[in-house]
Amino acid sequence: PLEKPGNIQLMQGHFFKMEHVPEERQAIKEAVSGFFKDPLVVWYDRHEAVIVHQNPSPFLAKKELSELADALTSDFMANPVFFSGQLHPVNGSLQDKIRFEKQMFHYMQEAGDIGNVATFCQCLPSFLTAKPERVNASSFSDAVREALSDPEASLTIKTYMRCNLNASLTAKRLFIHRNSLQYRIDKFIERTAIDIRQFEEAAAVYLMLHLL
Repeated sequence: PLEKPGNIQLMQGHFFKMEHVPEERQAIKEAVSGFFKDPLVVWYDRHEAVIVHQNPSPFLAKKELSELADALTSDFMANPVFFSGQLHPVNGSLQDKIRFEKQMFHYMQEAGDIGNVATFCQCLPSFLTAKPERVNASSFSDAVREALSDPEASLTIKTYMRCNLNASLTAKRLFIHRNSLQYRIDKFIERTAIDIRQFEEAAAVYLMLHLL
């Protein structure tokens, strides 16, 4: 259970697996605290846990997660594997969303198709190809579904992708100023924690658009 659910609007789960002994858990949490503010670390297996990032602002970038993995490797002589989930509103569907991401994390480990740090968007194409029956509209964050249901946002993203992530060309095609386009892109990133300026994340959103 979240300690103060009334104060939490959004959360993001960062799953990780790391060989350790139980006596090291407090030290691991202290190491994690250097990257997350007041982290809630939930151990659900002997070596696996999820870091609950409450109201994440700013979002933890993949680069920073790599730095955390390096710090844990150095401090505990271990080889941690991280998987960042989606940004979720705290509501009745949250448990199912987290359960799905946990299954995805496990599959990607078993398939050997994950490095020491990976994200939901990075893994979605591979997982969808291997397990299409497990992925449907309800698999995606409500924040993403809400953002993509906005006709203006949907048109902007589709055009941006058709223009190969070229902002100048996209603005021209949409007949808007480049600053207006940048505002729309920034707003989408803020609402979903998905940086569509990066190819892997843009590709995942493209798949989500079609599945939705």
